[in-house]
Amino acid sequence: MVECWIFFFDSTMFLNLQIWLYQGTNDIEVRYGTSHVNLDKSQVFGCGPLVGLAKVDTVKRIDLYELYLRGAEHNPTTIGLNDTGKRCLNNVPVPGIIYRFTYHDQLGIAPQMHSGFSIFPNPTKGNLNINLAENSPSVLQVTDVSARIVINTEINKSCTEDLSQIPDGVYIAKLAQKGSVYVQKLVVNK
Repeated sequence: MVECWIFFFDSTMFLNLQIWLYQGTNDIEVRYGTSHVNLDKSQVFGCGPLVGLAKVDTVKRIDLYELYLRGAEHNPTTIGLNDTGKRCLNNVPVPGIIYRFTYHDQLGIAPQMHSGFSIFPNPTKGNLNINLAENSPSVLQVTDVSARIVINTEINKSCTEDLSQIPDGVYIAKLAQKGSVYVQKLVVNK
């Protein structure tokens, strides 16, 4: 996993994303966090964010393939090397959205929402708000970087957890819900 903070010419604009590379499957995920980009003022995004993959022959300097997302950021379509039209999204992806690119002999795309839960504020000073996408039995587990469990609790609806007793640091929040597991980095800084 590579975490990126991209700042623009205007220091108030930034893009927060992670790139997850999966060895063995060749999948690549682009995961978005909280960002602040004003598309009207950005010198970087002429028509909106450019999200995609390209393979370039660096010797011949030609594109061998391209696949970009375009349209609505929550439900994009794809555009390939020989297609015409805009090669960008309409808006900056919302926090929690994940775009998964799969490359084998052909390139495919499976955009998906990280819709199981959201936590805020992150970083937190002690109280952590948890919003569930749907009210159903769920297990919230928070582990430290050594994989020691610091919180393990069942929740059935959106709630607030008190983290004031755990030390400052970086943690992993996992929510298991209906056979799916959602994972998010959590920072405690009191």
